[in-house]
Amino acid sequence: MINWITEFWNWLLSLFSGKETQPIKIGEHCYMPLFPSNATHGIMMTWGYLSWSDAKKKDCRDAIKAGALPGETPAITFCLTPHNINGGLVEDSMLAVGDDALDWLELKCKELIEDGIAVFPCLYVDDAAPRWWEIEKHVAVWKRVHERIKKYVTGYILSIETNEHANNVAHIDGCMVVMRSVMPGVDFYGTHLQWKSGGRYSWNGGNVPKSANIILAEFSWDPNKGDAVGLQPVKNEFYDIQRANPALKWVAHEINVNADSATGKAQTAWLRSAGAWGVA
Repeated sequence: MINWITEFWNWLLSLFSGKETQPIKIGEHCYMPLFPSNATHGIMMTWGYLSWSDAKKKDCRDAIKAGALPGETPAITFCLTPHNINGGLVEDSMLAVGDDALDWLELKCKELIEDGIAVFPCLYVDDAAPRWWEIEKHVAVWKRVHERIKKYVTGYILSIETNEHANNVAHIDGCMVVMRSVMPGVDFYGTHLQWKSGGRYSWNGGNVPKSANIILAEFSWDPNKGDAVGLQPVKNEFYDIQRANPALKWVAHEINVNADSATGKAQTAWLRSAGAWGVA
C-alpha cells in the first residue's frame, strides 16, 4: 500500500509539475544505478551527467527508468563540481555562480523529475578541487544553487568517497552540518562511503556521520572487478553493513561497473531478494 501511495503521489506531481514543481518522494525502495548502460553509449557513470550531451542525458534517463522495478523509485546522483564534469556550472574557485548557469541547471533538474527520477546532486568529488572539507568557503555559491533547485531535489550528497580524505567521522559530520544549514528542507542528506576502506577514517561499523540519513555505499573492492568478485562477497558485505547500521537507509551503490553482465544482474537480483532499501 505504501508503495502504491508513493507512486500515485509522484504521478500526480508529474501531471501538475508545470504549476507547482516538487521533488520526487522515495517510496519503499530506491533504484539509483551509478552505471546505467545502453547500446549507444555503453556504460554511463552518472557522476558526470551534467557534462553530457542532451541526447546522452536522455538515454541515461531512459535506462534508469527501464531498470527500475515496480515499487522502486528511480533516482540519480551527479556531481555539481568540479568544472570538467559539471557542464560549466561553476568554476573550481567557487567564487560565484551566474544566472545563466543556474537557469541551465534548473532545466536539467526539471527534465529528471518530469521523467519521474529523484534528484540527488553530489557537491564534490574525492580527488580534485574544490574540496568538501572547505565547504564553509563555498557557502555563498551553495546558497544560490539551492535557492534555484530546491524544488527539484530529493536529497544532497556531500561527496564521492568522503572517507578517502576524512580525518575521522566528526570531520565529515561537521561539513554535513554546514550542508544541511546552507541547503535546508530536502528529504535526505548523505554522502558516498566505501565500506572498510582503511585510512584515518574507515566506515567499518556504526560510525556513520550523525547528520546523514542516507549513504551511497561502495563495497570494499574495485567495482571494475565486480564480475570477478561474484555473488557471495556481495551477500557477506550487505549483511555486514545491514547489521552495523540497521536503521540507516543506504543504497548498494557501487558494486559492479558491468551491472548488465550475468554476474551483475545476479548481484542486483539478490540484493532485491534480500530486501535492500536501495539498489543500483
